[in-house]
Amino acid sequence: LTSTALNDALKQAGAAAPAAASAEPKSYDVTGFQPFSVEIAVADGKIVSVSVPSNNETPGFGADLIASGVLDTLVGQDIASAQIDVKSGVTLTSNAINDALAQAAKEVQ
Repeated sequence: LTSTALNDALKQAGAAAPAAASAEPKSYDVTGFQPFSVEIAVADGKIVSVSVPSNNETPGFGADLIASGVLDTLVGQDIASAQIDVKSGVTLTSNAINDALAQAAKEVQ
């Protein structure tokens, strides 16, 4: 089934279309070693996606944290309590990502 066919079937059955299908990411400006934006999409209080489209964090440190897949581990988590572990050597970048998550959580409340 395509998503359109699934949504049509749900409408015919009297159910609402899944909220995750319409979750639009919002951009949150934060500062790690350098300023960057974190895009977070939330539906029904759960994280649908997290990405950092571009950054100038230090290669071997913050840039590697962002590229490591740590953001993918946030998908499916409750936005109200989602955080990444703050690690030595990438503290500023970790805190910046957690700041973006906190900003997103405030908007959902």
